[in-house]
Amino acid sequence: MTHARPPETTARPLTRRAVAKGAAWVTPVLMTGAIAPAVSASAQPGLQGWVDVGKSCNLVSTMTLTIDGTGSYPDRGLWVYNAQPSQLSSAYITFYYPTGLAPISWSANSANSNWSIPAVDASATPISGFTAYTTRYSGTWTYHATGADGPYSTADGQPSFSGRVSGAGTYCRNGVDLYARRTVSVGGTPVMLLRGPVTI
Repeated sequence: MTHARPPETTARPLTRRAVAKGAAWVTPVLMTGAIAPAVSASAQPGLQGWVDVGKSCNLVSTMTLTIDGTGSYPDRGLWVYNAQPSQLSSAYITFYYPTGLAPISWSANSANSNWSIPAVDASATPISGFTAYTTRYSGTWTYHATGADGPYSTADGQPSFSGRVSGAGTYCRNGVDLYARRTVSVGGTPVMLLRGPVTI
């Protein structure tokens, strides 16, 4: 099985902890648009998380894709720095897989908690040559007063999915590129982070 994490796309320098871990999915992004009223300019919300993506292959006919965000902070999951749970809503992750793989038949693994099964999302910001699959979070958040970069709130549920593709031997041999876009609303203002492409 192959696992990969997308390269960095970040709005501020990496912390030493992130560099030491090589944690490409654990860096912050600054809020897009205006800062939520409850948050000061010196403590902007930072969206972070770590989700493993991978694949296993039957080179003749079948490929299985995996999305695994299970575990604990700061190694897995989704969290927002400098934000209270009451400020957070509309959390989702959109994964972009090559259109040539469609359709991908997704199912939730037993470890999945409060994340919807990824579904084709025609409303997602397009990336040429890729199909968007969005999973949405409906669970609760927990506030932590101290973290690597300050106080933070974690999503209590974590995503875990498997996707089955048939007739995909060529992609298994040559690798599969993908992107992931995380979005969480903080006080009604979206915080976003796009990472990729990564090849698995």
